[in-house]
Amino acid sequence: MKTGDVLTVDIISLDHFGRGIAKKDNFIFFVSNALPLEIVDIKVVKVKKNIIEAEVCKYLKKSSDRVVVSCPFYEECGGCDLLHLNYNKQLDYKQNKVKEIMRKFANLDGDKVKDIKHANNCHYRNKVIFKVDDKIGFYKKKSNDIVEVKECYISDERINKVISLIRDTSNIKEIMVRASKYTNDLMMVVDGVLSREDLNFLKEYVTSIYVKENNKLRNIYGHDACYEKLGNYVYKILPDAFFQVNTDCAKLMYDQVKEYLSLDINDVVLDLYCGTGSIGIYISDVPKKVLGIEVNRDAITSALENAKINEVSNIDFICDKVENVVNKLDYIPNKIVVDPPRSGLDGKTVSYLNDSGADIIVYVSCDPVTLARDLKLLDNYEVIEITPFDMFSNTYHVECVCLLNLR
Repeated sequence: MKTGDVLTVDIISLDHFGRGIAKKDNFIFFVSNALPLEIVDIKVVKVKKNIIEAEVCKYLKKSSDRVVVSCPFYEECGGCDLLHLNYNKQLDYKQNKVKEIMRKFANLDGDKVKDIKHANNCHYRNKVIFKVDDKIGFYKKKSNDIVEVKECYISDERINKVISLIRDTSNIKEIMVRASKYTNDLMMVVDGVLSREDLNFLKEYVTSIYVKENNKLRNIYGHDACYEKLGNYVYKILPDAFFQVNTDCAKLMYDQVKEYLSLDINDVVLDLYCGTGSIGIYISDVPKKVLGIEVNRDAITSALENAKINEVSNIDFICDKVENVVNKLDYIPNKIVVDPPRSGLDGKTVSYLNDSGADIIVYVSCDPVTLARDLKLLDNYEVIEITPFDMFSNTYHVECVCLLNLR
């Protein structure tokens, strides 16, 4: 088997990246844009021992779960992976994916994985980063070539609108746009130089514009931040600070975190990797005290202001790496929330959590594989249940919230 070979295969399942899987002649094929029960002619694009990556040349039999893709850029753009799959089947796929990963890497029964929760599945992204090189768009899959995108199916429609207004891209490398769902705020961060004409025109549509100069951000128009609302709380978000990209799904997820914590007025909560303080503030109306730890200084600046904006007086924040701080804390929590990056928890933090004696740990994860790895390491705790969330609709990604009780 070599690159360029063409053959016919039957697709039997999907892998964890949304690719079709086929088996033939002792080879395993991973085929992009192919669904279970489809029969396809494929072209081999990469061979590594008995593992082959391929693309579809022709569909000989299509799945009844395949839908017509409304995005004209889908075939080339690397943003979405599952737009061709019926949305209810996307949800089934993600829930089953979490079950499989938990069984394989954490030895957990699939029954511990509850029904996936979801919100809107189109125009949901409140933050988008566009690549620019004479044209505006996204990188082609596995490439640094830019696919020009006139309108992104999963981006907030106001983001699509404002990007379409830019005419001169000659001195721009990248553009980030963030849109608030429950306010009119629209923030733009430009790595490069906006033409005077474009700048004047954009001022009618955006509430703030930053430019990046020597890796530093400078506000050249409007407010210094944008504001978002989750439940009863308003959040100030600075340009570099992390905030969940799907606002409606984030609220569902935070409600789940709060439910899993089973809070009362005597609880002392530790919020690790707290970002802009969004979870800590969201749960702050019940417990005695909350402490958040986060390494990103912009995020902590936002968190402090968010506490002030929402008149939350029982929350404090520390700006540092979690692993540098946890073993030095005088603070003794009885409930802990962790929301680490995709890489999961480091060894020091796992050890701290195992020895913390906290009654409950709620683990928020954007990668079920690293979640499963960490759950296995947290052996002083029992996994009670895991709820998946479709934070990133039409992609293979899935967010999870996991409840652990002290054994």
